[in-house]
Amino acid sequence: MIGISFRTPNKHGQILKDILNEINFDKYYWHITETQAWKSGNQMAEDLFEEKNFYDGHTVQTIIDFSKYYVVFANITAFLDQNKIIPLENYNEYLKSECQMAIFIVDVIYVDVYCKDIKNLEIIKNNAIQNGYTEIKNITEENDRRTRFSVW
Repeated sequence: MIGISFRTPNKHGQILKDILNEINFDKYYWHITETQAWKSGNQMAEDLFEEKNFYDGHTVQTIIDFSKYYVVFANITAFLDQNKIIPLENYNEYLKSECQMAIFIVDVIYVDVYCKDIKNLEIIKNNAIQNGYTEIKNITEENDRRTRFSVW
């Protein structure tokens, strides 16, 4: 198993917090791109993530612990060393990189998570089950349909 895919409800909430519950944010540096995500409850749409693309773990946890938000698209990668953060084009680049986790959210409900740490992958799978997400499937090298590490 190299990852997991599932569907989430189309609603405002704390989807990233729910998916990543019990993951140690502080040990990672996060690269967040291709994002359309807004804080809920504001008259005007306010971006969940600011203009910058790089965050330390504490900052990401603070952002996703925000009361409610709506994520339409997101490409999120986690690295242990901030100096090793690079954009990833495909699974082979991911394997060769220092990236430890990649999360793709497409059209609000489609989520793919790749993770090199099987323990973290099992945590995320259990979170998906506990949150009642549907169509939970293991991603393997044999059934991986993703040709690009991108949400576009």
